[in-house]
Amino acid sequence: MSLAWNTREMIDGECAAGTPIEYHFLSGRQLFDSSIATIDINHSSAGHFAVLGDGRWYTVTVVTRPVYALPQELCLSFVCAHKTESVGNSTSFGPPADEVAFEFGAILSLLAREPLVPLGIRRQGGVAVRLESSAGRIYRTASSSSKPPAGIDSKALRAMLLGLAKADEADAKAVMSAVKLYHVGLSLASFDMSSAYFSLVSAIECLSGHYFQKKQFLFDDEVKFQAQGRAINKLEPFNVPAEIIDEIKKAAVNGEHFVSRKFRDFVEEFLPTTFWVDDDLYPSASLTKIPSDKLMVFLKEAYAARSDFTHEGAPFPDHVQIGFAHQVPVSAVLQASQLGSARKFVPPFIWFERLTHCVILEFLYKVIAPDLDEKRKMREAKKSSIVAAIGKLSEPAKTSLRRLADWTLKFNGWALIGPRANDSEWATDSSAISELHDSGLLGRDTASGTSWIKDRLVGEAIGEHFYGSGDNPFRKCTILLSEGLD
Repeated sequence: MSLAWNTREMIDGECAAGTPIEYHFLSGRQLFDSSIATIDINHSSAGHFAVLGDGRWYTVTVVTRPVYALPQELCLSFVCAHKTESVGNSTSFGPPADEVAFEFGAILSLLAREPLVPLGIRRQGGVAVRLESSAGRIYRTASSSSKPPAGIDSKALRAMLLGLAKADEADAKAVMSAVKLYHVGLSLASFDMSSAYFSLVSAIECLSGHYFQKKQFLFDDEVKFQAQGRAINKLEPFNVPAEIIDEIKKAAVNGEHFVSRKFRDFVEEFLPTTFWVDDDLYPSASLTKIPSDKLMVFLKEAYAARSDFTHEGAPFPDHVQIGFAHQVPVSAVLQASQLGSARKFVPPFIWFERLTHCVILEFLYKVIAPDLDEKRKMREAKKSSIVAAIGKLSEPAKTSLRRLADWTLKFNGWALIGPRANDSEWATDSSAISELHDSGLLGRDTASGTSWIKDRLVGEAIGEHFYGSGDNPFRKCTILLSEGLD
């Protein structure tokens, strides 16, 4: 828990006399700070930061040039407080820089869905440090395709770190254990898929066991006790006292840890609805569509495979590798070809990786950083109201808005922000323009006769109305103005 401790020291002002640290990582995916308003994430100023900061608070700069070159070398800069630790008659004093940096790197890996490889300290207290690290030499990525750049919201990250520092210690320990296991899973995936998958299941178990540690389970409600229940029912002719029957049931419940049940219940509670939208990182995950109403069935399969691997040494089936690596065994392809007709199977690694990412992140939002969760809810509520307002527009206004949306999307991926369209190119008539502008959906320059979609939130709402939430092209679209900058 060094990261939470050091963050508390920063909050309390105890880092004033701390040691400046520069710690390097490797990333197989380009990282950039999505909170920086820019038309080009590769620009020398915007591209310089993966996490914006002042060098004392956790700041991540891009060392690699050009900034989009992979693997990307990153420099984490922060001030590390000094810590005194004693064991027996021995005492140590100094900055636990490696521990703080590694835990920060694990959280950044969670946000980026990319295993950052720690290279070690490169500068401490202003003095260059030369350390040989084997991590860089064994670096290996097996992505099946080039990964899109990952935007890191430094403001949200700051809220998470502050929440982690203020959180209940047991909650903080559980979530950091889960984050580290997630990082381990991503790191191992290129070498041993079974161990990687096992690590992801274990990451969720860290949180589910902690979150449900006081949950009470009833004998009569659990499917696993049905056989024992039938045996107990056979005692009825013998008039066994009810208190003895209750004692038998209680003993059966107390002898179980319900780890599988807690695992599934936790996922069900913390898996956000956005999970069921197609994956931007691994589009091939949609090849093995798993319907939301069958989630529990497939979670059981994943957990059963985990148990077979743990207790019997049976590896996960080869087909779980599909979609992750450039090359997979022939057996994986043959197995995957049969999945279309299968009612249940162990989900692919890329599907389960995203699920693990989503539930850990959701736990961070709801339990560790509730203020951040509240802001997110307010934003979703505002977007829902915009979608409802679009539905009430007149038909000419809807037609015009759809035309403007289609025109705007032509520039998706371009290095520009807030493309302006001539009103004559999209509007059916002047009344439609006025209606859309009065509804707060558009920005408009009457002098030049141009209009534009107001901001990214409005763009998301427009996309959800016309294209659907699953295929919304304005989701994560960067060509529109950030909210509040119109």
